[in-house]
Amino acid sequence: MRYSPTRLRIAFTLIELLVVIAIIAILIMLLLPAVQKVREASARAKCANNLKQMGLALANYEQNQKFYPPGRHGCDGITNGPCSSQTDIQRNAASGFILLLPYMEQQNLYELFDQNDLPYNQGSTWQSANRAGVEFRPSFVVCPSDPSKPFVDGGSGIKLATGSYALVQGSVGPSDGISANLKLYNNGMFMYKITLALAGMTDGTSNTIMIGETYESDTPESRNMWTQGARHESSMRSTNNALNTLPGTGITTSPYGIDLNGAFGSHHTSGANFVFADGHVAFIRDSISLSTYKAISTRAGNESFGQE
Repeated sequence: MRYSPTRLRIAFTLIELLVVIAIIAILIMLLLPAVQKVREASARAKCANNLKQMGLALANYEQNQKFYPPGRHGCDGITNGPCSSQTDIQRNAASGFILLLPYMEQQNLYELFDQNDLPYNQGSTWQSANRAGVEFRPSFVVCPSDPSKPFVDGGSGIKLATGSYALVQGSVGPSDGISANLKLYNNGMFMYKITLALAGMTDGTSNTIMIGETYESDTPESRNMWTQGARHESSMRSTNNALNTLPGTGITTSPYGIDLNGAFGSHHTSGANFVFADGHVAFIRDSISLSTYKAISTRAGNESFGQE
């Protein structure tokens, strides 16, 4: 009778397998925050680069035109002062971002807009060219950290593209009940219809913010269409409320039955990106004092900016 030695079998027991799985799960849990931090750092850098390009476009626009673009191309219901002679077609809400397009190597996109009948006016139907423009969502108007839906309903089957950035009107916001102060005579660089030159920025280019981030652009309380300029919403905001004040909270006004606060904010941790008039981009923390935050949004308040 031949002797056959017993073959040894190597295998995990159930307990050992469970231990291995638990260790793998713990490692994943430890690595996940690091991965998320790397992803957010990348998104924040891309967001800052978008603002950098916009800041350069603003500088080139000013150098070519000798003034900055208006925050909004036309007036709305104001009928006196600089708005007294505007026709319904001229009373459009086309944003300053449209005028910047040729200075961002976006001439083809710029040509989708009829410059003689810009969108959101008070006297005509939608033009087909303008519709193609307002429905387009270029990557440079979107921060990767912004989870907003890409479109909001514009009626008549039109989809209005959202954006993540707004021009700085100044520190006058929803707490001021006089529309002309908000729209035409604010203390920042961007208003309705009126254009301002660099010479009027006596606070200095390194102390004046021009464009900042917004979030929840698809909600009624913070709706932001990059092609539309409007106070408290869309692509014109103020520093009346603290940075990262949640939509619908803080100091609000309700011109359309919806609480609007016109605040800047982002989904980055503890702050948001802004571009200054000299082209540099800074991440401003939401712990900044409100007085300093308001000061850097004005053009001629004799303040200086220091990161807090």
